[in-house]
Formats: sequence, C-alpha cells, structure tokens
Amino acid sequence: MNNSPQQVPFAFEYFTAGTSISPIILEKMRLLLLARMEKDYAYHTQVIVTGDLQKTVTQRTSNSPYTTKRGSGDVAAVTLFGQGKVDIVFPLRYVQPVLEDILLHNVAHEAVHANLKLSGDIIANVNARKKRPTIAATFADLAAYLIEEYLAEYIAQEIPAPDWDVTSEEMVSVVEHLLDELATMPSVKTSQEAEQAASIAITALRVFWKKLIYLVAQLHTEDALTYELPDDIELLDEWQFYIEPYWDDFLVTLQALPKSQDIDIEPLDLLIEKLASLLQDWAGFIGTTFKDNPDGSWFFSRSIFL
Repeated sequence: MNNSPQQVPFAFEYFTAGTSISPIILEKMRLLLLARMEKDYAYHTQVIVTGDLQKTVTQRTSNSPYTTKRGSGDVAAVTLFGQGKVDIVFPLRYVQPVLEDILLHNVAHEAVHANLKLSGDIIANVNARKKRPTIAATFADLAAYLIEEYLAEYIAQEIPAPDWDVTSEEMVSVVEHLLDELATMPSVKTSQEAEQAASIAITALRVFWKKLIYLVAQLHTEDALTYELPDDIELLDEWQFYIEPYWDDFLVTLQALPKSQDIDIEPLDLLIEKLASLLQDWAGFIGTTFKDNPDGSWFFSRSIFL
C-alpha cells in the first residue's frame, strides 16, 4: 500500500466473516488524520481497525495480556509507538456510522498522541531526562501520562463528542470503582505484598485521575482559565471527600500546561514535578502512602477506607 500523506494506510485484523466497514467512515478518518498530523508524520502512521483489541495490542507490546477495561468503561482507541512508527488502533465496534461523532473525536485525540510520539515523546520521557528514586519516578511517569492525556483531550475538544458530559452518577461510579479496586489490595506485611498492593493502587489511581483529567478538558472555557463544575457533582459526598480537597491545586497545575503540541521541555518538567508531588500527597490522603527512603528503598502502606 502506498504509504504517503495522501494514503494513510489502514489495516484490518481479527474480523469475522462478513464484517464490513463504511468506506465513507474510513475516508473521514483518513482526512481528519491528515489534517491533524504535523510535518511529515503521516508517512510514519498506520491505522488499525480490529475486531479484538486485546489481541492486536498484546501482540505489539510487552503487556501480557493487554486489558481493555478502564474503570467502568473500556478503551475506545490506543496509539502504539515503536521503531519510529505509530499504530493508531480502533476497536471495530467504534468504527460505525452511528458513532461517527465520537469516533472522529477519538481520531483527533489519538492524532495528538501520534504527533507527540513521533516528535520525540518528550512528555513520556521525563524519567530519561532526570534520574529519580523509585517512588518519585513512578509519580513523575504517572504525572507525565496524565498531562499527555489532558493535552490530547483538550485539543480534541475542537471536535466535540456528544453525550460525553460527566454526570453525577458517573462520578460516583468513578470513586466507587477506585475504592473497590483499592479494597482488593492485600494487607502489607512483606515486601512482596507491598509491591503487589502498590501496583494495584497505582493502576486504580491512574484510572481515577485520568477521568478527572477528561473532566477538566471537557469543562474548560474558551480561554481555558476558568472551569464551571456542575452543582450536582460538586455537592456529592464522594466528590467532597475524595476530590474537592485537591481540586483547586489540580486545576491550577493544569491551567499552567501548554495548550498546544509545541512544548518547551524545561517548563514542562517543572509542571510534571509539581503535579507528581500533588498526586503523591493526594494518594496518601485517599489511603495509599508512597515514600522514598534515604537509603534508596521505598515504602508503601494502606489505610482503612471510609
């Protein structure tokens, strides 16, 4: 297939017999990607539509197996980077005319990830630029991940996705899922149990904070300096206990982020450090305490959750 900016290649995997996709939908995806990809990055990008997202991603990554569940929802698209090339993967169930608006929003979102990966992956490579102790590196990596998600979703808001407004019911579900996941952590008596519990906690917190990142991106006003939170969310007990104490600092940090894909590394790293410190404190407030020790070891403890 001709891999040129005019012919972004599409690949199709794990289709059952008789499966078909609207050529009009594929053309709209291609044209939007061409409009959103920077420089000559379209030369290095492939779109994959798959009937089995788990298998497609697992065979291209070290995840064994890749999991598609994210809290109460699932993955709608994923961008994979390796050997100077990008695969943007969409589950077949989302590549449908009835979901066109959501699909094109996801295309715009993933195009930001693709641009960032192909321009040097400067957000994700935060720990390659500075050596950090284990916990500090873990939270720097988590902060960088959330910042890239925020930037991708913020820019993708130019193509609104209908019915993606966060409701009070969904916010309750987000908090409940976090607490349910944290409740599965083993008691911490050995280093092996600490590692297992810490891994569960980081994964659960990542999903929790990512949902809040999307909420901020969707709530921003035109100047991106103020945010209007729906009253029914702000009055929730779950919001007031688990989110409100850190919400203002969370917003201030996100407001300082670049609102384009033209990023200066030095101020970016300062913001990553600030967000990482905030997230580490927030995790402790929720009931999972992470600390680096002077001797190079690290510490994790869990509390009883309210």
